[in-house]
Amino acid sequence: MSQLDPANAASHPAIHAMGQGAPCPCWNRDGVPEYELIGEVDEKLKLPEGVYRLTETNSPKRSVTITVYEPTGHWIVQGSSDRVNFLPIGTLYVGIPLYQVAASTETAFPFASPDWSRVLCREEIERYKKEVNKEAEIDRLMDTKKRVSKRWLIILYGAAGVGKGKKENAKRVLETDPELPTLEESVHISQDEVIASVAAELFARIANVRFRGAEDVYEREAFLVESLSLYHDFLGVAADIVHGPLSAPETSDHGPPGCIKRTFTRGQPLIVQTSGTDLPGIQKLVQMARMYKYKVAAFFSRVADVSAWRRELEMQHLKELTDGRMRGSRNFGAYMEMMNMHAEEHWLKVKAIVDKSNENFLGGVTRTLQH
Repeated sequence: MSQLDPANAASHPAIHAMGQGAPCPCWNRDGVPEYELIGEVDEKLKLPEGVYRLTETNSPKRSVTITVYEPTGHWIVQGSSDRVNFLPIGTLYVGIPLYQVAASTETAFPFASPDWSRVLCREEIERYKKEVNKEAEIDRLMDTKKRVSKRWLIILYGAAGVGKGKKENAKRVLETDPELPTLEESVHISQDEVIASVAAELFARIANVRFRGAEDVYEREAFLVESLSLYHDFLGVAADIVHGPLSAPETSDHGPPGCIKRTFTRGQPLIVQTSGTDLPGIQKLVQMARMYKYKVAAFFSRVADVSAWRRELEMQHLKELTDGRMRGSRNFGAYMEMMNMHAEEHWLKVKAIVDKSNENFLGGVTRTLQH
């Protein structure tokens, strides 16, 4: 990635951003795109309409996933393989329409930062992360209403934002088999819920400043982008709380174990939510469950109506602007369709991992539910 030469800006294809022949409102002060990615459109991936992945041609072959946010027409980076040293989340693509770019052709893709100022500064976020009381959060997660020894690992699987972990949905899943533990007996772990808890104050401040987003689509875009970035900022904190060093004993120079290992050690039933993007992580979790003599069950909450599901997510974001409470995954627009597509594609692999762990072992179940 490199800075664009302002001297060549007048003839640069990004001048015709969005195919409208008008400058993007989010360029820098000189009206020039700030960065360019030298690479190509990845045609190997099966992606839904409105989603593109751009990959650098030369090493280190970093990539970004961009999607259009329909209300504003902006193409926004929602996924980045290296968001610290590469294009950060929320950066705008300001070049020619990507469907006009020839496949497997090296191209200079121009990008620019949004023209709005972030509510939170980097120093404040980093300070807040250091002050998170991880032990208190682990205690909160493990404080079940009933303390029982039922060695069950329940995997609630499905696309982010499908609602698989909502109390009423989780309760419905557990009631499908009398052998399964109840919700009150189980330690229920959700990465989304952990991040919502530890970053609650910062998220509320973003929502409070962006309250006009309920009516103004540009304010709503700023809210979605900054809250998505905040979510990613706290992924490491959530990983420490949920996983910790999985192989570390109770006392270790590597730090204390996370919530998952503590639950396995106590023999309590464990409910874990996953969207299937980390298959090696799921496999490691199931192997760990087997080591602790756990039975394993997986339930796939499948999206029956993608359009209705996306409308529900949009309404969820509007509620967040009203009450300042994070309600789940932060991605939006067509990016969510991509995540749903991946969930569908990976389910058979997840099912195979669970079935293999239960083969000639303790038994278990894998079922598909409709959302």
